[in-house]
Amino acid sequence: MSNAAFSSASPEDAPLAPVVTRICLLLLTGISAHISLSPPNPPAPQKQCVAQKTLFERGILWVTFCSKMMVWVATSADAIATALTYHQYQSSSFLPRAVCPHPSSSITDSYSPQTLDFQPPNPLFTPSPLLILGALAVFFGASLRLWCFHALGRLFTFEVTIHPTHTLVTSGPYAFVRHPSYTGVWLTLVGSTLVALAPGSWIPECWLSPSYQLFSISIPPHWLGRPETSEAIKLSFWGFSIMQILIFSLIAFWLVKITYALRSTHKRLHIEDVELHKVFGETWEAYARRVRWKLVPGIF
Repeated sequence: MSNAAFSSASPEDAPLAPVVTRICLLLLTGISAHISLSPPNPPAPQKQCVAQKTLFERGILWVTFCSKMMVWVATSADAIATALTYHQYQSSSFLPRAVCPHPSSSITDSYSPQTLDFQPPNPLFTPSPLLILGALAVFFGASLRLWCFHALGRLFTFEVTIHPTHTLVTSGPYAFVRHPSYTGVWLTLVGSTLVALAPGSWIPECWLSPSYQLFSISIPPHWLGRPETSEAIKLSFWGFSIMQILIFSLIAFWLVKITYALRSTHKRLHIEDVELHKVFGETWEAYARRVRWKLVPGIF
């Protein structure tokens, strides 16, 4: 691929509005995920915690912090890549390889190497339907979590706790489902995944296309005692560079982590119902009969 393939088109060929919309959706995702996964109150005292045996319960604050940071890295890097790519197309400058070291065919095919004319829209310039869906899911998830924070007030903690002055809250979102805060968590995690991995997003478009040459790690010949005129040794595996393997590893880590988090929060539904039943007895039973659904009204 030559640098000519990244030459500029005229400004009218790449409208600014979709680019701004895409960047706003990415920033909305980062901010919403940060709000959704930030505890509204200090950690509860150890003696008030009900479940402390599992690794998830002991490390809940680290899990949420890690999730927030990974979402911020993905969305902010995507927004920067989108802005820089758009600027490149408008100013005829070269696209920095650090921004998009492995451009997919959908990016390079946006321009004809012969005529340098704009062909199909660059995927980084237009928010895909999955990205829009993911961003809205994270936003609604954060909104639902804020509603839960407000409804429970100081009783809301990320740990499963029973406060000495605990009351059974049945208003606000708890009038529709018994565990709305976990609905918000699921929307946040699944939506963030869609935003990061949707077609046209920075990770799949700029990192996941196989390449034997770009951004592989090069070892200078003199490090191995070879003559200076020798070619550097480039390290890549199965057609993927070291950085691509790192990206794949981070994606795998994220998918395993959110699967574990979703599974663990699902277990919490039963734990919390049991504890609330112990404390409030018939009052909770009446509430459970009135509000049958745990996460989604009419479905689950």
